[in-house]
Amino acid sequence: MEFEQLRLLVEQLPAMLWTTDEHLTVTAIGGAAYASLTDTAPLTRVPHRLPAMFDEQTPLIRAHRRALAGDCGDYPVEWKGRAFQCHVRPLKDAQGQTVGTIGLGVDITASREAERAIRERDVRVQKSESQYRSLVQNALYGIYRSTIDGQLLEANPALAAMLGYDSVEDLMAHDKMAAIYVDPDERMRLIEQYAGTGRIDGVEVGWKRWDNSPAASRTISTIC
Repeated sequence: MEFEQLRLLVEQLPAMLWTTDEHLTVTAIGGAAYASLTDTAPLTRVPHRLPAMFDEQTPLIRAHRRALAGDCGDYPVEWKGRAFQCHVRPLKDAQGQTVGTIGLGVDITASREAERAIRERDVRVQKSESQYRSLVQNALYGIYRSTIDGQLLEANPALAAMLGYDSVEDLMAHDKMAAIYVDPDERMRLIEQYAGTGRIDGVEVGWKRWDNSPAASRTISTIC
C-alpha cells in the first residue's frame, strides 16, 4: 500500500521508487526517472538483488543494510549516466515488522550540471579578473577607477608614480579624486560635458602632484 501511495507522485516527478525484500532483492520499481532510462515497464517485479549489482562497501548497499536494521539513510548514486540523491528506509508489514526496504531516488543531474557550469563560470571570471588586475598593475600609464561623485576606488602604481607618490596606498589615502585636480571642480565639469557620449577621450586635465606642483595629462575615461 505504501508503495502504491507514492507511485502516483513519482510518476509525475524526475524520480524513481523501489522496494526490496529482506534479502535486498528488488520487488518493485517505477517512477518517471526509471521509465526514461529503461525499456522495462515501470512497477514490474524484477528478480535483481542489489548486492549482486553493487559492491557491499558502496553507500547504496550500506544504506539498505541499515534500513533492514531499522535506520533511514541517504546517499548519492550514479546510474545509467544520471545522478540521483536517494533516501531509503525500512519497509514494514501490518504488524510493524521490517520486511524489506523502500527507497526514493530523485534525479539531480540537471542541478549538478548547473552547479558545475556555475563553478566553471566562476573560474573564468576569477581568471579574467586576475588578468585584468595584472594588466592594470603592470601598465606603464596611469589607470584609476572612481565613482561618479569622485570616490577613488582603485589606482595603479604608474599613476602613483606619475603624481609623485611613494605608493598606491599613499595616493588612495586622498579618497576623493578632487584632491589631485588643480581645480577641484574641473572633474565634474568634464563629466557633465561628456555625459552624452559616455567617454572623455584625450582631453587635457590639470592634475597636481603630491607636492601640489602641476601635472598636466591627457585623460581617456569611460563614464558609466
